[in-house]
Amino acid sequence: MLRSAVLAATSLLAQTSVATGPFFKQLNGSTWIIGNDHWNLTQNYKYGTKLYHKGKDLVGDAWGHYVSYSASSPSPSPSVLTLTRRLPDGAANDLAWLNASIVHRTPDYIDVAFTAAEGDFHWVIYADLVGAYQYFVNRALPVLGEFRTLWRLDNTSFPNGRTTARDGELPPLSEYAAATKVQDETWQRADGTFLTKYDWSAFVREQDYYGVYGDEFGSWYIVRRHPLLSPRRLL
Repeated sequence: MLRSAVLAATSLLAQTSVATGPFFKQLNGSTWIIGNDHWNLTQNYKYGTKLYHKGKDLVGDAWGHYVSYSASSPSPSPSVLTLTRRLPDGAANDLAWLNASIVHRTPDYIDVAFTAAEGDFHWVIYADLVGAYQYFVNRALPVLGEFRTLWRLDNTSFPNGRTTARDGELPPLSEYAAATKVQDETWQRADGTFLTKYDWSAFVREQDYYGVYGDEFGSWYIVRRHPLLSPRRLL
């Protein structure tokens, strides 16, 4: 059977040490815990709501981890404007997990698959890695405008951001509270200037790792390679 996969590798917190082994535990029909001796994630029906490392929950009141997508609508001449109109406020569909299980086990790692109607999202968890590898096996995704996996974390623990294009302190939440939201993740201040997450955007093919960090913790997506990027596209 032909399977198409969207591949990604992620290290939640960039540290390594010795652990006894990775694990998977099902609490009920819609709650599971995965991890190893260094970290563990509580995954619910859609959102991974707790991420513990060194005794601290790094999600807090945020949404946590989830996977989402938006379908692409036909357009005779796509532009930045039409794409913005077709994809308001980011991805529109969060994957809902119907079940989960260990699908492969070796002496070094376990491969845990979370199954949704659209496909299977995998976490490959090693004993000695404070993080995991991720990949998605597609079965029923539509023509995509966007597909993403992301963390929304406790902002007090992660006040800084880093991409290949920018590295530094993120705008405080107080600035957003005093501004007016005008479009997807973009706010206008009273003086007419803007706050937007796109100030931190960078070309995918140039990324090595990106994420957020503070004095104690860092959360990173680490890019291993770019085998599926089209050479004809500016990404």
